[in-house]
Amino acid sequence: MKELLYNKAYEKFTPDWFENLAAVDQYLYENNRTLREFWDQYIEQFFTHSNKKFKVLDLGCGLGGFSLYLAEKGHEVIGIDISELAIQNANYLANIKNLGDRVRFLKVDITNQTKLGHDFDFIFDSHLLHCLTSDAERKAYFDFIKSHMHAETHYLLETMAFQKGLRTPLEYNFDDNYTLWKSNGDGEEYALRKILPSFELEQEVKANLLEINFLYFHAELTFHVFTEEPDYPIQHLPQTLRLAAKLSSNA
Repeated sequence: MKELLYNKAYEKFTPDWFENLAAVDQYLYENNRTLREFWDQYIEQFFTHSNKKFKVLDLGCGLGGFSLYLAEKGHEVIGIDISELAIQNANYLANIKNLGDRVRFLKVDITNQTKLGHDFDFIFDSHLLHCLTSDAERKAYFDFIKSHMHAETHYLLETMAFQKGLRTPLEYNFDDNYTLWKSNGDGEEYALRKILPSFELEQEVKANLLEINFLYFHAELTFHVFTEEPDYPIQHLPQTLRLAAKLSSNA
């Protein structure tokens, strides 16, 4: 079900759209702006005097804009996504940008106990966790992450966070378990996002044997989750949590 939903989200990116590379680059730049900012600030803060090139796993890479940004900086990147269409487009962009030797894009469903065969220096969540709405999916997510970490791996997460002013348009419903539901137009709803409060997100990460070394709640940085209403009041939108963690000694 989710694969179909995400493939549908990428159907608007037709072959004609990719012919205007300047427009594609501008879209990727805007679409991944906060992820680039988070990465750059973290590297500047914790790796000030290092020119090391890292092995990075990009979770929920979509069209690959953030992965391509890292590859352009010389890092070795694997981007994964559940959408076959997104992965096809991301690999196409990597090839026309001559970055295929530094970045690979793979179709992966991390909830199916997938193993990529090696670990990474960084695992970066490009807005995937809040797309996983069930307890089983989220447990599988953290199991997948831990199976690709070594003792010095940095896990970086930027995700939606609940705030008291959050309100939904008519076609959406937000339940007591912090799950956002959306109507499909036929009288049925499907789970769209899990938007936990920052404290509960912090506890979830710790419960999965990860030790947090950086956490910042951005009250001023919002997610435009209601895509049909781009001018929805920002005071009613989910806000942003950024955190970094490493494997706990108990893992």
